[in-house]
Amino acid sequence: LSPVQRPHPPLWYGLVRPEGAVWAAENNVNVLVNGPVPRVKPLTERYKQEWAKANAGAPMGKMGLSRHVYLADSDRDAQDIARQAYTNWFKSNDELWRAFGAESLHFPNSYEAAVERGQLICGSPDTVRARMEKDVTESGVNYVVCRLAFGDLPLERVLHSVKLLRDEVMPAFRDITAQAAAE
Repeated sequence: LSPVQRPHPPLWYGLVRPEGAVWAAENNVNVLVNGPVPRVKPLTERYKQEWAKANAGAPMGKMGLSRHVYLADSDRDAQDIARQAYTNWFKSNDELWRAFGAESLHFPNSYEAAVERGQLICGSPDTVRARMEKDVTESGVNYVVCRLAFGDLPLERVLHSVKLLRDEVMPAFRDITAQAAAE
């Protein structure tokens, strides 16, 4: 099958090993990484190197960092709500892994572990903005993909979280990603 849309839609590749950056860069494919920042940095560095070799002078492809993100008016409210939502999400997401006696390799099995590894960012807008700034700067990404509706988060809470993200986090984040893309 070939895409009907011309030019074809942007393609994305889940990057888990530095060697995977070669194919992605040579084929003008954006990459997405879901892991702790120390694991992400070598992947973005390799992608940048391979992109420069394969696409000299072309604008850098997108290097996305994937995160669960939840905002509330206070850190405590966000943490209380995200804790339950992540627990329910993981239980559902991990069901087939457990059914076949395996362990999920992609996501931490608890809220606490997800926060500690940086794969879940939750809190007030100030807390989330600071964490996202840190992750973008340290990982070398130029794009962030947010899982905003997960587990059993009620729609009204998701919408409030998205509003806080849009109004109080994204303006600062745009400046940081523009700077990262220029480097």
